Amino acid sequence: FMSPDNCKEIYGYAEDMDNIEYPVYTDMGTVTDYSAALDEHIEAIFALPDIDLELTRERKFKVCLDTVNGAGGPILSAMLSQLGCEVNGMNLDPTGRFAHMPEPIPSHLGDLCKEVK
Repeated sequence: FMSPDNCKEIYGYAEDMDNIEYPVYTDMGTVTDYSAALDEHIEAIFALPDIDLELTRERKFKVCLDTVNGAGGPILSAMLSQLGCEVNGMNLDPTGRFAHMPEPIPSHLGDLCKEVK
């Protein structure tokens, strides 16, 4: 909980929005190449006690994966392949420009339904 003085301070910021100087985004933070991130994340998932890797690999699932060009395309397709799944991928490029709305409702699932049949 905030004290009355804290509330006044926060409200003061909101009332003074025109005078706030925002930094240029290119002057903030750093970019780091962490090329092992996907592999390390997959390894961590596979190390979970509830994941039966051998049983999953024995099943040889066929998976149709549509990540709508979101961030999950590379890691999900790699993980499923490592699980021995036959992956039919759609919209796997992580461009951030969704191929269709990501909400899984019937009007957004047309192409995926065609692939699954």
